[in-house]
Amino acid sequence: LCSSLVAMGELLKTGCTTAVDQFYVFPKDQPKELVDEEFRAAQEIGIRFHGCRGSMSLSKKDGGLPPDEVVQTEEEILTDSQRVIEKFHDYKPFAMQRVVLAPCSPFSVTEDLLRESIKLARNYKVESHTHLAETKDEDGFCQETFCLRPLDYMKKVGWLGDDVWFAHCVHLNEKEINLLAETGTGVAHCPVSGILENTFFIYFCNQGKT
Repeated sequence: LCSSLVAMGELLKTGCTTAVDQFYVFPKDQPKELVDEEFRAAQEIGIRFHGCRGSMSLSKKDGGLPPDEVVQTEEEILTDSQRVIEKFHDYKPFAMQRVVLAPCSPFSVTEDLLRESIKLARNYKVESHTHLAETKDEDGFCQETFCLRPLDYMKKVGWLGDDVWFAHCVHLNEKEINLLAETGTGVAHCPVSGILENTFFIYFCNQGKT
C-alpha cells in the first residue's frame, strides 16, 4: 500500500491524473491480494487507475523466463482475475477504476493461458494487455517455440482487436504495423526503454496508429 501511495502521489504532483500498472509478480510466500492494495491506494489518493491483473505461468524450468518462485498455475491466475474484475471494475464512462487482464509476455505465460485470459476478458467486457515485440530475444523465442513472429502468435491466440493493447512493439515490420492499424489494436509506446528504436514510433504515427 505504502509504495503505491508514494508512486501515485508522485504521478499526481507531476500532473498525471490517470495511471496504469501491470502487476504480474506474485511471490509464492506473499498474499495473493496484492493488486487489491493498488486499488486501495488509488481510491485513497484520488487518482484514476487502470489496474492490470498481470500473470506469469511459464517458469524457467518449463522453458519460460521467470523463476518458479513467482509463477502461478493457470487456475490460480484465472480464478483471481475473475475475482479482481468482479470486485474492482467499474463499467461507467470515465470511471475512476478499471481492471485489465494482462499476462506478462510470450516468454512468461502458456498459450492456454493467453487463450483463456482473452476469453475471460471478453466475457466481462474488459481490456487485455501484454508486452510484445520488445526485444530481439523475444522474437527468437517465438520463432523457435511457435514458428511464428510475436504478432503472428498473438493473432493465432486471438489477441487482436480494439479491446487489446500491447506495450513496446519496437520489433515489428511494415506488414505487422498495418495489421495493428487494421484491427484497431493499441500500442503503449515506452520511449525510455526503447529510445534507440524511435523510428518505429514515427512510422506508427504515419500509419494513424499511435
